Amino acid sequence: MEEARSDIEDGATVAIGVSMDFASSARRLLIAMEHTTRDGMPKLLRELTYPAPACKNVHKIFTDMAVLDVVPEGIMFRGIYPVVSVEYIQSVTEPELLVSPDLKEIEF
Repeated sequence: MEEARSDIEDGATVAIGVSMDFASSARRLLIAMEHTTRDGMPKLLRELTYPAPACKNVHKIFTDMAVLDVVPEGIMFRGIYPVVSVEYIQSVTEPELLVSPDLKEIEF
């Protein structure tokens, strides 16, 4: 871990590195995040823009719009908030999303 941090001056970047170390040792990861950036751009991307050794450990993603499962075929909708549509969520998500046959509306 010291080698990974030796080139980095920025403390925030070090925190990301430490988080990736913890995540890579987990068997299952549940991610909680906002679905889009402040500008409305997708945060769920086709390709990552940084190394993510724990990516294979992600099983479920909770966003402010939906609950998604990471399955071998891709990313699948499991739950959706009633104020948004499947079409809208797909429009702010880069990868093509699969819709679960038992998609549920999330209650507040």
